[in-house]
Amino acid sequence: MVGSYEYDQALNHFDQLLQIANSEELAAIDEIVKQHDQYAVYTNLSRKVEKGESSLAEPKKAKDDQFERRGLAWVIALARIEMGAMLATFSDLPTPFAAVSPGLYELPAYLELLLDGARTHYWALFSDPFLKQIAAKTILKPDHQTNAYVRRLAVARAFVYAVAKMGADRFSDQQRTELLNWKNQLDQFQLTMVAYIKRYLDRGTGAAVVGKKTETNTTIGQRKR
Repeated sequence: MVGSYEYDQALNHFDQLLQIANSEELAAIDEIVKQHDQYAVYTNLSRKVEKGESSLAEPKKAKDDQFERRGLAWVIALARIEMGAMLATFSDLPTPFAAVSPGLYELPAYLELLLDGARTHYWALFSDPFLKQIAAKTILKPDHQTNAYVRRLAVARAFVYAVAKMGADRFSDQQRTELLNWKNQLDQFQLTMVAYIKRYLDRGTGAAVVGKKTETNTTIGQRKR
């Protein structure tokens, strides 16, 4: 898996750094990181695919906010999000983001990026005109395109589940209700598509088309820096 080793090693080094550095040292490192453009992290990427009003949309922190974030905490948080998404994509872990859970230092940045990931995957899927067509197509014969959508649904569900578990106490009742609706919609599409695929495989004709990990494998996009 391209990038997994690098992210894993980066997180190991980050964790060691957070254990041995004092607050003054972390502040100095943070300033150095902020000075380099290549370490800028962009959030609220979901605004490019959002449709309609949402209580979970990310507001601007300032009038001229371009959603560019800088600092050590943002870099560490992004590495955790990327690694969690990879685990959601290519592992059987039931809670992949729990394997890369943040510490207090990068927790606020992590939660912001995690929610943005959930929003991006949810809106990208439900803005896709082919999603329902693909779901209907699996009744006849699932193919590689069908499998790709099952994977996208799985990673979207992993993000939404992680947000619900880690950020629920930070949400209003309206936000919790909307997040629950997202979860239910994603679950229903996932169950429907997997049921069609399993039905097809039970006939003994599609094993070569859809792999054994259809229900857990996912694909992920690239987050721009």
